[in-house]
Amino acid sequence: MYSMHMKWLVWLFFCTPLWSQQYFTISGYVRDSSSDERLVYAHIYEKRSQVGTTTNGFGFYSITLPAGKVHLEYSYIGYLPEERTFTLRRDTQIDIWLTNSAVLKEVEVRAKRIDDIVEKPQMSEINVPVHIVNSLPAFLGEVDVLRAVQLLPGVIGGNELQTGIHVRGGSPDQNLYLIDGVPVYHVSHLLGLFSIFNPDALSRINLIKGAYPARYGGRLSSVLEVYLKDGHAYDHKASGSIGLLSSQLTLNGPIEKGKSTYLISARRTFTDLLFLPIWETINLSSSESKIYPRNHFYDFYFKTNYTLDKRNKLYFSLYTGKDRYGLRIKYIDLSKVSAEYDLSWGNTLFVLRWNYQLNPRVFSNVSATYTTYDLNTFLGFNIAWFSFDSQDRALYEEFTIKYGSGIRDLGLHWDVQYNPHPNHDIRSGVSLIHHRYIPTEIKVKRTWEQGNTSGTTIDTTIGPPRQSSFELNAYVEDDIRWKQFRFNTGMRFTLYNVPNKWYYSVEPRLSGRLLLPRKWSLKLSYAQTTQYINLLTSGAYSLPTDIWVPSTARIRPQRAWQVAAGVAKIWQRTYEFSIEAYYKRMKNILDYVPGLSYGDDIFVDWQKIVMQGNGESYGLEVFLQKKYGDLTGWMSYTLAWNYRQFDQINGGRPFPYDFDRRHDFTILLNYKLSKRWAITSSWFYGTGYPITLPKHKFSIFSPIVHEYTLSPFVLMVTPESINNFRLPAHHRLDLSIQYLWQRKWWTHKFILGVINAYIHPNPVYLTSDIDFAGFDNQGNPIYDIQYTQISLLPLVPFFTYQFEF
Repeated sequence: MYSMHMKWLVWLFFCTPLWSQQYFTISGYVRDSSSDERLVYAHIYEKRSQVGTTTNGFGFYSITLPAGKVHLEYSYIGYLPEERTFTLRRDTQIDIWLTNSAVLKEVEVRAKRIDDIVEKPQMSEINVPVHIVNSLPAFLGEVDVLRAVQLLPGVIGGNELQTGIHVRGGSPDQNLYLIDGVPVYHVSHLLGLFSIFNPDALSRINLIKGAYPARYGGRLSSVLEVYLKDGHAYDHKASGSIGLLSSQLTLNGPIEKGKSTYLISARRTFTDLLFLPIWETINLSSSESKIYPRNHFYDFYFKTNYTLDKRNKLYFSLYTGKDRYGLRIKYIDLSKVSAEYDLSWGNTLFVLRWNYQLNPRVFSNVSATYTTYDLNTFLGFNIAWFSFDSQDRALYEEFTIKYGSGIRDLGLHWDVQYNPHPNHDIRSGVSLIHHRYIPTEIKVKRTWEQGNTSGTTIDTTIGPPRQSSFELNAYVEDDIRWKQFRFNTGMRFTLYNVPNKWYYSVEPRLSGRLLLPRKWSLKLSYAQTTQYINLLTSGAYSLPTDIWVPSTARIRPQRAWQVAAGVAKIWQRTYEFSIEAYYKRMKNILDYVPGLSYGDDIFVDWQKIVMQGNGESYGLEVFLQKKYGDLTGWMSYTLAWNYRQFDQINGGRPFPYDFDRRHDFTILLNYKLSKRWAITSSWFYGTGYPITLPKHKFSIFSPIVHEYTLSPFVLMVTPESINNFRLPAHHRLDLSIQYLWQRKWWTHKFILGVINAYIHPNPVYLTSDIDFAGFDNQGNPIYDIQYTQISLLPLVPFFTYQFEF
């Protein structure tokens, strides 16, 4: 099969006509005229030859054209386009500065050529404008990137207000989240209510749902890539917001004008500070103990860069964030007696990059990356025993338990972009990654103290051994143009090593488009993907106790292939329309054996309590977007089917996945009433998720339930099949109104809104009441079950104040 893929890949690379005409290369950077920040994925289009390209992730472009007259147009969404006309006689470097339309108050920016959605070969790719994210109605005033992504076709969230995403039938761990190109493993705060992404620190948000290019790998379903701002090159700027739950502040500016900039962005909840006076009052009124709670989360971003010369530039990006919840109880009469519980989890990542422009046609990027996710739980007691020695000194004992799990990656990456000809744009790269896994680790310690004497009676670590793996990746891809056709074709090769086992994968990727009359475009795509790391999760919520584990000699890597076809069109240079159909097959999907989870018994090898199966998803996605004018927004509709199959459950028959949603419809509108006032609304409807409900229960005697636990009585359920019922439909309307107040140096924005405007009781979970209904033929008691829907979200008002100066 792979030999067949290699044949068509070689054909696509070399079937275009050979060239004998003299060619030269135009290269450079596209920047913001006010901040000098490089613009990622800006468009460059040569009108005479109708050849175009885009800037890369660092704002660099390179386009090779025949000698002679050229007419270049540079454009970027929300910016005024620039044009250059000249005679090309040699390799030429042209840097372009585009003007943000917000600077020119009365100018409306419109596309002047065939838009990216029609021109590009890539399918299933959507750029989410940061200003749209900032304008969305926000739960408790917390603007959230993942809530905006959930409104796109093919993407659904978890339960009510959860920020997790499921893309085209995939699981949460099958999404690759990148911050400046570095993977991040846990993207939510407060059990999934908020994400870690701060829109004020971001310059671009990009989602790829289907056959993503060969430079991406390691996940089956999607790539969500966010880019941090570089920072203003000439002036120091500040922006921030104050909401009901948290506040954030972003600072950026020059370190050395023309050479170096910085970005600092921080966010923190202040619920612990707000409730501090209440706890102080409680502590003052208590004569026995004092309680000191901890409950907050924070995010911190930092980015800087330094220009060595015209060809060399260094970047450094950092993100760290943490949730922390717990309390400490201190007893007043016994000064050394206390109890403490602390639960914390979070990510830390950084990347050091070196950009080097070898010549006008070759751009190189070398990066060293580090990313880690850690969960830590601490439980400690200081106990006083009324056991006195000869000097009447009491005996104190301290007993602590520390629970931890996590994953850590170290990586080296080298990527090269080469533009040899107008019909070819080649990218290639290699990377080496070392993964370290801590599935579960418990440290138990017991110490004692009596007077000046102390000692340790217990100091041990229990749990499975830490594991590690190496991953070597190499890829090559080419963006090929031939008449009305354009292809992005590539191949990705991966070697993966764990103790006693080697795996490899060869993953062909192909996306193509055919330009049709009247600005229509026909698109096709195919991709194979492989995933070597897995998330073991025991519920629909984003819990910190979910653990990352590797593929092993016993657990095979997840694999998938996906094919998609669709059409795209532009109307009046303002409306974008696309419709896509897709089909995806997955194998070796990992899940817990029903009734078991890793927290039940940490002494059991996790490989013995999981099962692997298959998945299938297919559907149709419709997307209509308006980018320009006083009224902007989009409408999306998804019709989808999503199934899982495991030999161990449901008799081996396929069943609907927990997040199988048949219909999903979304409308997002933003209307600018005047220069100061704007309103935003979002409404979505989704059919209910499937759920397994038994018709009745009965009790039987069973000495053995499964391999690891014993129980004399077992409550048995008798559903007809897995996920045999559906919850009621889910729909909600969110509204907000914004007031913009501008002064010479300050810009103020006040946002007031409501979540769930018509107070629809969306289901979160079901409770059951059991009534005795008699006996079966064997004399076992039978119970009828009545279910009640529980809804948690009523109408929730919110307020946010945003500022910039």
